[in-house]
Amino acid sequence: MRGTSRQYGEPIGRSQSQNQSWEDRFETGVQRPRIVEGMPALESSERDALFSMLRSMLSFRPGNCPSAQQVL
Repeated sequence: MRGTSRQYGEPIGRSQSQNQSWEDRFETGVQRPRIVEGMPALESSERDALFSMLRSMLSFRPGNCPSAQQVL
């Protein structure tokens, strides 16, 4: 069993990224690593398309999620 934080009752070592917005996570998890590796940053239109696809895939109601073919 993992330890917990006495103040918040959350598992120790829990990622602070859970409180980040999608935009912040995108910057730290996608854009910055691409730039560090010498790759061009994604354009805002590419970012928006990615966010749109992810949001549709994460629909609360499974019937509202796109099929694998639609995602492709």
